[in-house]
Amino acid sequence: MKSKKAFYAKEIAKIIGNGCTGIMVGRLANELNIKTTKYGIWVQDAVTKYGRTRHYSTFKYYRNAIKILKKAFLERKGLEIS
Repeated sequence: MKSKKAFYAKEIAKIIGNGCTGIMVGRLANELNIKTTKYGIWVQDAVTKYGRTRHYSTFKYYRNAIKILKKAFLERKGLEIS
């Protein structure tokens, strides 16, 4: 089975542009209730800092979520949707 390409919130923010941040993407996704298997996947990530590794869950979004998030962000900012 071919896996779908999934994007971190930070990557989606870069696609959206207009001052969007990864934090904004996550908050919008929570408000829109799109952190579901239809729009992405929960993954385990790890970061190592000062010799200590911290594990955490993060949501990665499929392409179908990008259009929804971009529309919501631009509407909130009062900008045109292209």
